[in-house]
Amino acid sequence: TIPNNVTTIGSAAFMFCSSLTSVTIGNSATNIEDCAFQECFNLASVKMGNNVTKIGDRAFHKCHKLTSITIPNSVTSIENCAFAYCNGLTSIISEIENPLAISNPFYADDKDIYATATLTVPAGTKAKYQSTDGWKNFKNIVEASGGSSEEVRKFESGGITYNVNDNGTTVTVTAGNTKYKGSISIPSSVS
Repeated sequence: TIPNNVTTIGSAAFMFCSSLTSVTIGNSATNIEDCAFQECFNLASVKMGNNVTKIGDRAFHKCHKLTSITIPNSVTSIENCAFAYCNGLTSIISEIENPLAISNPFYADDKDIYATATLTVPAGTKAKYQSTDGWKNFKNIVEASGGSSEEVRKFESGGITYNVNDNGTTVTVTAGNTKYKGSISIPSSVS
């Protein structure tokens, strides 16, 4: 957990911390610099503060276990390859109301994130995203409706579907598209 008094996560600050599984970034942080969390292979959960403006080049490069990321509305710069080779990404939630042109932050030569992930955008902005460089590459763009849309409240990870109630206090778990054999592990919390 990065405390609220930290304003910048420096270049390569947590690079190669392969045992890191979860990061919560406080609300004072404005910059996540280049390579800050690069190759944190087991990083599965990232919660960014509401004041982050910059996500640097390769900031989350090769974070393979990252399945979902929420980009706050405060972000004004997402640099090239920021989420490159995050092959586990299935859900990208952008809270940015006026999408900025991006180069190729979700690049992966062995998986087309733009074809397989769902991009959830603020209500009324789908057309803007469909015409903005970088974002328009996504094949599946859906609009949220005030943070309570079915797309935002329901997500799948590892073949398990999680349904979060409107106030975020209860999560129901149901089978996804996968038929299970043996045992599964349901985490004690989801973000």
